[in-house]
Amino acid sequence: MIKFSRTNQYKGAEHIATIVDAIKNLEVIRIAYQSFGRNEPKEHWVEPYHVREYQHRFYLIGKSQKAKEDGALLTFALDRMVDIWPTNKHFDKKNFDDASYFQHAIGITVPGGEPEQIELSFTPLQGKYVKSQPLHPTQQTTIDNEQECRVTLNIVVNHELLMLLLSYGANVKVLQPATLVQRIAEEAKAMTKLYK
Repeated sequence: MIKFSRTNQYKGAEHIATIVDAIKNLEVIRIAYQSFGRNEPKEHWVEPYHVREYQHRFYLIGKSQKAKEDGALLTFALDRMVDIWPTNKHFDKKNFDDASYFQHAIGITVPGGEPEQIELSFTPLQGKYVKSQPLHPTQQTTIDNEQECRVTLNIVVNHELLMLLLSYGANVKVLQPATLVQRIAEEAKAMTKLYK
């Protein structure tokens, strides 16, 4: 018997059929979206382009029509959609290439900016896991010996990358870029304070 580690029901999955129909029909949808950082839902009018699953949650990638982010590609978690309505408004077909959009990202968020060369030093044991299941298709092993397993990635720095690196604890050291080293060091200091 095989058991997969997943939930039986994805919160927000009830919206998938409506969103997929809107994508097929090039129809703008209106979303009441309750982000974790807000007390009240915010309304968005969105040109829906793509639905993606990441870590047991579904996300919609689309272009905002009514917001200060007008014209920007935004990511909406389906589990935070309070409601969704058709608008009977249509948009011109956009050439959204999901493979291209996500090619330099781990996870679901793609901040602006160019991909960076990320250099990581793993313990030899953790390195075996990272080599057997690479973090990203751009991963290259540059050192692999009894002291460390060093890899490079060519990706954008986003929230998912930070969470992934922090999940390795003392089994990884970020070497480059300096801005990422600083962010991880600050998180490590804040974590240490929790246990004093």
